[in-house]
Amino acid sequence: MSGFTLEYKSDAKDQLYSISYYEKGADAALDTENADVKETEINGNRLIIIEKTERVVLLMFKDSHQYKLGGDFPLEEALNIMESIP
Repeated sequence: MSGFTLEYKSDAKDQLYSISYYEKGADAALDTENADVKETEINGNRLIIIEKTERVVLLMFKDSHQYKLGGDFPLEEALNIMESIP
């Protein structure tokens, strides 16, 4: 399995954002305890949405790739980011 993760930390707002990409299917460990978990589709791709307090995590499956986005931002903003992935 090959892939990468990009992280951004804002010192001013103490916020952390991350996006990960995996070339082939991976076993992503997701914290779903006490979280609101939904499954839907975006641009025809399977999408898992995990909302927990102020944090949102989205996991999208596209072809044999996985994209994981997480951070302290509104769900709508996270969905817009995932929709922009070609």
